[in-house]
Amino acid sequence: MIWSVLTVKDLESFVETYKIPEHFSPTLPGPNEPAECTPDRIVLYTLVFSSCGVRYPLSPFKIALLRHFRVHFSQLHPLGFMRVVHFELSCVAVSGEPSVPLFCMFYKLISDGDWFTFAKRKDSVSKPCYTFMPTSTYPTEWKSRFIFVSVAMIPESPPLRDAEVAIKDNLTLWRLLQGDSKYVKFVVGDEVEPGLNRSVEMQVIGGGGAFRRGALLLWREVRGALLMEKRVPLILFKLMI
Repeated sequence: MIWSVLTVKDLESFVETYKIPEHFSPTLPGPNEPAECTPDRIVLYTLVFSSCGVRYPLSPFKIALLRHFRVHFSQLHPLGFMRVVHFELSCVAVSGEPSVPLFCMFYKLISDGDWFTFAKRKDSVSKPCYTFMPTSTYPTEWKSRFIFVSVAMIPESPPLRDAEVAIKDNLTLWRLLQGDSKYVKFVVGDEVEPGLNRSVEMQVIGGGGAFRRGALLLWREVRGALLMEKRVPLILFKLMI
């Protein structure tokens, strides 16, 4: 077990520096109290704020990303948060907007022991969005620097994810949805809520009979992959030929 080494002074400094509202009950763990989430509280590692650029409130993109990958806030490794923040800033730097499909073109979710993080794709068709990224955390004893806060601070966070369950990678799906061609166009609607319920329309323009039959098979593949995501409520589909 790992216990928190933070003091009351550390807690007060952290709360003041990063503007954590008092009504979220930021507290120190008790003596020999491990870093465990409960129905009323979550674990917050201070390094995520001090070294990885995360701030309260979480951006809509971070919330959508956690919900898409079904990873609890307390389970994402600081290096994973660092990649997320770097991606957001890179998008803003080129006057773009971060999105889950675009992020998935560069990164994939992996498990690292009891943690989850994002790894750079080796087979990505896109150029990497960075040339250097730290591969270790500093200070190295960050796991012993944690506090508890109310679940109300990040109510959108998914429940804890089982690190033993295999991670399904949907890069092919995202490539399909972004892979417009001369005769096929995908129109992905706005999210009704972060990470959930968006409409997907596939428009087939021109092409011969054989092409249209192939497009129908492609549509079935896309629709099946989306249904496997088990979104609630169900995604709305429309095929226009």
